[in-house]
Amino acid sequence: AVVTVGSAPVYSGPSISYFHQMDLFEASEIYIVEEHGEWLRFVTADNQPGWVKADAITHVLIR
Repeated sequence: AVVTVGSAPVYSGPSISYFHQMDLFEASEIYIVEEHGEWLRFVTADNQPGWVKADAITHVLIR
């Protein structure tokens, strides 16, 4: 999946009430692990986990 907004905040759980871990920037590639309502749990290419709102992400097929 790819980040399609300028900046997407990443949280430690599926809500903004969780700890803000970092931000993902446009064109960042992530791997979706789980969907929970409007939230996606992911890992980055370097294995950093987090949760991001689904509307900031576009699913793409990576070959």
